[in-house]
Amino acid sequence: MTHGEEEGASGMAAVIRLLEERKRLLLRTTDDTKRTMEEHMGRMTRRMEAMERRMEAMERRMEGMEKKSETLEAAVVSNPPQPPLQEDVLLGLCSTVEELDRSLAQPERRNQMKRFLESLGGANPGAAIRRILRQVATNNVLAQYSLRGRRAKKPFQNLTLCKIITEACMQNFPGKKVADIEECIGHALKFAPHRRSAGPQD
Repeated sequence: MTHGEEEGASGMAAVIRLLEERKRLLLRTTDDTKRTMEEHMGRMTRRMEAMERRMEAMERRMEGMEKKSETLEAAVVSNPPQPPLQEDVLLGLCSTVEELDRSLAQPERRNQMKRFLESLGGANPGAAIRRILRQVATNNVLAQYSLRGRRAKKPFQNLTLCKIITEACMQNFPGKKVADIEECIGHALKFAPHRRSAGPQD
């Protein structure tokens, strides 16, 4: 091998070593970037879970404040008006929502239920819907539902009862749309498993 050939081979070996070094550096950089992204995603996930827990805690506190407010209202008003047709519309908390929904097949009964739900009132759509749901079923029953039936739950949106609740709330809150009321229903159903089971007057 001539001197020139030796220099050429030496230069080629140097280039190959440089390329291999750059390849190793690139692989290390890719691994570091991947770990950094995984750590960032893990932190974001933990933060979102913490925020959800705080929202659930706030929901429970709001429920407690609403119940205290209702207790104060009952103490101030000596003879509060009773919702009309309660005995005819509801004979007690339903063991299944389907049981109540089947009873609403008759137009007259649907109208009675709508008037009854309208009479329950509420400071805002969310409070009104929580009050309505406490009247019709236990939290254990409501926990089986979500608005659209996701996560192996039954779809509340398909029930006649859901449509009547929506109509009653839109009557009491004219500025609200169907989507607004359904959002409140979905929110109330989401937190039903976390609430203490209670009767209609709680």
